[in-house]
Amino acid sequence: MQLFTITTSVDSRRAAEQLCEMFQAEGDKWSQGRNNDLSFRFGYGHGRVYVTCVCSGASIPAARTVKGLKSKAAEIITEHIMRDKEPILLRRLLAKYYSLHKHEDAPQIVELAVQILDGLTYYEVHMRGRERRIAEIYSVFLDSLTSFGTVDVDGWLTFRMPVYEDELKDALDLAMDEYLLDKQYEEFIGLLKYFVQFQDARMPLIHLKHVEGMEFQLLDDQMLPLGPLPQDDGISVKMADLELQMEDAVVSSLISLSPARIMIHTQEPELRMIATIQEIFGERAQLCLD
Repeated sequence: MQLFTITTSVDSRRAAEQLCEMFQAEGDKWSQGRNNDLSFRFGYGHGRVYVTCVCSGASIPAARTVKGLKSKAAEIITEHIMRDKEPILLRRLLAKYYSLHKHEDAPQIVELAVQILDGLTYYEVHMRGRERRIAEIYSVFLDSLTSFGTVDVDGWLTFRMPVYEDELKDALDLAMDEYLLDKQYEEFIGLLKYFVQFQDARMPLIHLKHVEGMEFQLLDDQMLPLGPLPQDDGISVKMADLELQMEDAVVSSLISLSPARIMIHTQEPELRMIATIQEIFGERAQLCLD
């Protein structure tokens, strides 16, 4: 007796083997001390996996047993989608909307989109995203296994779960925004590095004291506070039609003062601000962890 059948596409034989191993391990658990007549059968061809749960005995399995099997199958499908399907779906969306599926940075963009989906970034809309997504996917496929004898994972994702695809697209849009901003930032920092390399030093030494948070204090070589800079000492760089301004007063002031050396006093060397200063000024910027 065939209880249910699941079909899904995979991008490699190894992915097919992993999926079948998960079902086989679950089948082994059910065959120990419960019902030796229940088992999973597998098929693989043309990039598709076929998983069929069968009962070889004469009697019909208890409803509770079938419900438990379908629940475990829904869990495995959910893990398969999260692990194998989402990156593929994101790459397809990247190709469809951005034509970047073959770009060298495509894996980086997809990875960032997954992080956004999983709530590992500062986007509040996706906080606890992974747990919620798992629960939603599990619920959909448990209902489909309960209602239908055959479930095609790809068909459900394409035609029955448009909200899920919309969520992937939203995360990909955010990832693309981050990617483009990072590229612009890298180009801008590169221009500043080039500018600083050809600057003549105007001061021998500046001490940059990290007070707390994003608060810094500029001190001269005698550890005395530096006076305010003229308002027209800000830095502005144009790239194509985009004008980027160094809004941060510290970086702008350091570039304007052009010290021969910068001694950075901090207990938080991992701050992005400090990393930016080190990247722009190179060997001229030194850390003092005090």
